[in-house]
Amino acid sequence: LSFSTKLTSNIEEAIFIVNSQYKVVFSNPSFQSLVQKDDLFTFGFDFGDALGCRYLTKDIKVCGHNYYCKLCIIRNTINDCFEEGRVSNDIDFVRDFEVKDETIFRHITFKAFPIEIDKDKYVALVITKSEA
Repeated sequence: LSFSTKLTSNIEEAIFIVNSQYKVVFSNPSFQSLVQKDDLFTFGFDFGDALGCRYLTKDIKVCGHNYYCKLCIIRNTINDCFEEGRVSNDIDFVRDFEVKDETIFRHITFKAFPIEIDKDKYVALVITKSEA
């Protein structure tokens, strides 16, 4: 993914890619700035952990395994990309995230699309707008 890193390093939009286990396999510097974590704390983590999903602390602390996950717009969009292979339209939502032990409400607009690399399936998410 070094080509992708070079390509996306100066893009304003936050980009991250998840594998079929919903683990982050790539994030650009804009994403790392958004979540205030470097790639060591995003790469290989469930996307909810990388994003700072506040709901991981309310029930079970594993992304994808608590009550709130079935209501998660991001997770449902990723599911649609994997299962139906479709690109999402721009999706707007407001949600709270944990960033450096502080709860931040953000208005986010994102788009997701499936990609295939060496016969493995991934989903890329591009956050085009985020306001704290």
